[in-house]
Amino acid sequence: MFRNGAFFWHPGRMPSGGSTTTGLALARAKYALDAAGLASNVELTRAQSVTNEVWLTPDHVVRVNRKADHRLRREALLGPVLPAEVKYPKVVAYGASSGFDWLIVGRSPGRPLSRCWPTMSEALPGTAAWRRSGCSRTACRR
Repeated sequence: MFRNGAFFWHPGRMPSGGSTTTGLALARAKYALDAAGLASNVELTRAQSVTNEVWLTPDHVVRVNRKADHRLRREALLGPVLPAEVKYPKVVAYGASSGFDWLIVGRSPGRPLSRCWPTMSEALPGTAAWRRSGCSRTACRR
């Protein structure tokens, strides 16, 4: 069900794992965009994640959870009620289908902390961890 057009992606950026695996993951991301009423013919770039299939569009992050725990549903419900200091991205849409659930959030500028960590001086990781824990304390105060 891809009403909005053809697939667009950068083959050079695709992860290893075989074309069938990548094709199914891409189909799930396109399904989520389409189900959310967003254009599914946008360029998608695969992002690395340990727990989800993650795809980036210019404006959104599409996360697909293939486990039956509906973990992204909980996140979709909690994200909007977190304090602004946490800087959780805006939830655009959530849904589920047979065997997976998905969450689409607004894409924020910047780089993931996990990518920056190895290049930081010895003093900065502690500062970043402190700031991150500060956000956690803010979230828990409510």
